[in-house]
Amino acid sequence: MKKIINGKMYRTETATVMASKTTFLEKAVYKKENGEFFLHERFPDESEEITPLTIEQAFNIVTVLSPYVDRDPHFELPSE
Repeated sequence: MKKIINGKMYRTETATVMASKTTFLEKAVYKKENGEFFLHERFPDESEEITPLTIEQAFNIVTVLSPYVDRDPHFELPSE
């Protein structure tokens, strides 16, 4: 799926899947080559949605989807 949001392109075909889970719907967090994150959801009626995420939002969602995120080098949260 691809979608343009606020002038930015989000494509599941070219981004890296960080974590995913399928129940009655499919959820996956992706990381674009430029470091931006987004959530892709596919619903039971086959509709799809893409939502841009901050790194903090992506980290929070991925920790729910995958228990090993604390060892993932893709998540280097900025120090405050």
